Amino acid sequence: MSAFTAPIYIEPRFSKRFAWSITVLHLGALFGLLPLTLSWAVKMGIGLGILLSAYQTMRKHLWLIDNPLCYCVLCEDSIWLSTEKEAQISPSSYTHPQLIVLRVLESGKTHCLILFPDTLDEATFRRLRVRLRYAFSPK
Repeated sequence: MSAFTAPIYIEPRFSKRFAWSITVLHLGALFGLLPLTLSWAVKMGIGLGILLSAYQTMRKHLWLIDNPLCYCVLCEDSIWLSTEKEAQISPSSYTHPQLIVLRVLESGKTHCLILFPDTLDEATFRRLRVRLRYAFSPK
């Protein structure tokens, strides 16, 4: 078994970088409400929506609550989820040296895992990036 076909065990950790990104984006949206010429009731409603969005984003993508990708194993042509189901990696997955957006198709559902370099150890992050980059390249 070559290094390229060896399974990759993905066990994401808490990412401080991702937490800061979510916090800064949602706080920026809240501060953006201040200069608007809307009634305070409307601003409070929009602000509540922004806070709910921040909570939902952190719950699903940062803390990985109810996310089947909280532990998964990437094999040659498929990925095994924490729910012990097999799924396929979507071609719309995104790789960048500082970010991986892993999209997985499992029985009609799409699951997403957002990974920053501090989420995985360096070797696993690099191997995953390379595997995703070349998995969907033209042959």
